Amino acid sequence: MTSAWYQSAYLVSGLFWLAAWLAYLRWRAAPLSRGRILRAGLLFSGNVVAAPFFDPEYWAPPHAGNWPIGMEDYLFALDAGAIVACLAARWMPHWTAAEPLWLHRRRLLAWALPGYALFFAVLALTGRSMTALVVTHMAVTAAILYRQPAWRAPALRCALVFGVAYSLYVKAFLLVWPLAVHWWSPAPPWGALVWGVPFGEIAWAFTVAPFWTALSAEVFRPSGAPAEAA
Repeated sequence: MTSAWYQSAYLVSGLFWLAAWLAYLRWRAAPLSRGRILRAGLLFSGNVVAAPFFDPEYWAPPHAGNWPIGMEDYLFALDAGAIVACLAARWMPHWTAAEPLWLHRRRLLAWALPGYALFFAVLALTGRSMTALVVTHMAVTAAILYRQPAWRAPALRCALVFGVAYSLYVKAFLLVWPLAVHWWSPAPPWGALVWGVPFGEIAWAFTVAPFWTALSAEVFRPSGAPAEAA
């Protein structure tokens, strides 16, 4: 029973957050933002391809079927992208604008290709996947917000809200499944526990929120909008 309890923990966590943000879309989100939030979550879920670079160097959670990339990883990425987009939609006016938003594929590639190149370069230099991810988040965020100063305050709000909420959630998760703390490598700095939460999870939460707030605003724009428009 204990083994099955922990084997399903990662999946249960993903399903919990999936239900939470879908309920938010149904009953709380502005009608015009619902489809946009869903698209943002689906786009962000593509980052699941990087999951094998974190397992087992950073952490090694159980997967159903023991696949290198499990459905749990996909749910986690989908949930993270959609939840950050839910927050962004509250403070970024264009998420609820009447004009249709389009995914600008060239602009997406213009940020994604250098971003992945930076991730793999830092990974090769340091051998630490979370170091590479945090550096990439910070670099891309800084580059976008340098060009879009009006987005800085919303990105900071998203960082604070998502960072605190996710850290509290991991704390609660580890109270329910205390042995799950051994999924994470204890190697510092990312494996060090801060109030019982692996520091890597805290750093990830506080950097992924402004990263995706800024990048999603950059790539989802009204058709024909100039780069300076919000």
